[in-house]
Amino acid sequence: MQRQMRSTRSDSPRSAAGGCLSQSWLFALDRNTNWGPAREALLRAVKLSPDDSLAHYYLGRGELDAQQYERGFRELELSHQPLPAEPGFLIQVATGYIALGRQDDARKSLERAMSLRLSDAQSVGVASLPPLHPRKTLWQSKICGP
Repeated sequence: MQRQMRSTRSDSPRSAAGGCLSQSWLFALDRNTNWGPAREALLRAVKLSPDDSLAHYYLGRGELDAQQYERGFRELELSHQPLPAEPGFLIQVATGYIALGRQDDARKSLERAMSLRLSDAQSVGVASLPPLHPRKTLWQSKICGP
């Protein structure tokens, strides 16, 4: 009976994607594990089920961990999931935005992180980020350019 259920499950794309997702998430939970196998499993899950928001979300989180910011943000956008109110994650998001030159997005992420309770290590992480360029007012943009 169990063998028959397995074969039925593996025939279903939805179940197959879920299996890839759960397997890859177990890899991703262990930060000492190579991201490659987890990434491949999540890519398979997204291919099998392109509308699977959780597969896109976890793929995006993993890509951010791997400092593949463009790919990470693309996957997070495809997930249609709100960014969690986790200070460490929001700092990581701000770091990615800074790396991509998206100063305003970085500022929004940091403002959101600062509204939460930060640990000492997270405060040091924020303090060690490169300075954000100050926002230009409308008249400064017209006079000084972008």
